[in-house]
Amino acid sequence: MQESPHRHPGRSAGVPSASVRVVSILVIAVSVTFALVFLVEPSLRAHQSPAAQALSALKGATPFPARGIEEPLTVPAALVKLTDEEEVIGFSVGGKARAYLLSAFDGPQAHVVNDHLAGRAISVTHCDRTNCTRVFTGGADQKTLRISCAGWDEGLLLSAPGGIYAQNGVRPLMEGTPAFPYPELPFARTSWGEWRRAHPGTDVYLGEESEATALKKGPGTPSAAQND
Repeated sequence: MQESPHRHPGRSAGVPSASVRVVSILVIAVSVTFALVFLVEPSLRAHQSPAAQALSALKGATPFPARGIEEPLTVPAALVKLTDEEEVIGFSVGGKARAYLLSAFDGPQAHVVNDHLAGRAISVTHCDRTNCTRVFTGGADQKTLRISCAGWDEGLLLSAPGGIYAQNGVRPLMEGTPAFPYPELPFARTSWGEWRRAHPGTDVYLGEESEATALKKGPGTPSAAQND
């Protein structure tokens, strides 16, 4: 009678040992990690926008990208019911004056307003946390400036062609980033009463959520709001 082959007790034929299984799992884990770090992640970075790449490289930055409000509705001074003490941002371009209610910039979606006045592109930026205001402009007949909110890093971050910039100081946050592409425009921070008396023909931006803006957007209302 032929003897059966010797088998180790407790181990089935064809089943790998525990040590072999552990080694196999480690090999798979290392392979997956290698693929993520050296293949997948670089591919994802290559498809990120320059702004997203810049933010991801900044330690301590908090990204919250938000497009600037474009071509906002404005209301003539005669139709606005504001107290004289309300603070505004005001400037004049080509003989036309415009004011922006400071409180209209409160909130992460409202820090940047891209506008036009007298045929000139204007961007008004204000951070309600640092109380920093900057106004930028482009050349005559230039399209809307490409400025938006990018996030926070001890102050408001702005996204513009070329990279990410700190609003306070208008400085690039990464080496090799070109200078901010738009020059600043002089402006005044003053009360609505003072601005209106100095510029009786002014109009004013009250914010996207203001009652006046809602009325102008509604059907059947006379269009007192305008943009130049």
